[in-house]
Amino acid sequence: MTPRESFINALNRGAPTGQVPHFELVFFLTMEAFGRVHPQGGVDLAEVKRRVGDRVCLIGNVNCALLQTGTDDEAAADIRRALAQGMPGGGYVFGTSNCIYTGMSLARYDLMLDIWRREGRYDGRQ
Repeated sequence: MTPRESFINALNRGAPTGQVPHFELVFFLTMEAFGRVHPQGGVDLAEVKRRVGDRVCLIGNVNCALLQTGTDDEAAADIRRALAQGMPGGGYVFGTSNCIYTGMSLARYDLMLDIWRREGRYDGRQ
């Protein structure tokens, strides 16, 4: 499945396969127009999925502030939390809670993408 097809599949709540779709704030206003939910960092995605996960596609939830100011270990834990809470059952697009802040180190953004590439897979492959 192409990245575009994977993204559309998630929005349509299709059966998840391969890499979890990913995007950044560039698409936020578009998604709002579609009536999709964009949870802010720190929201318990598992609880949101329990309440409305069969009706909407959830997007984001990696804490931007933590990516900017936390340690690598804290950031990695939050990235893994977002994946673990968002992925079950599909209907999730990986991303941050808002946007990547000006001045955030490229190494930290690379850390987020590296974890997503390795662990954000429905089929368990790397």
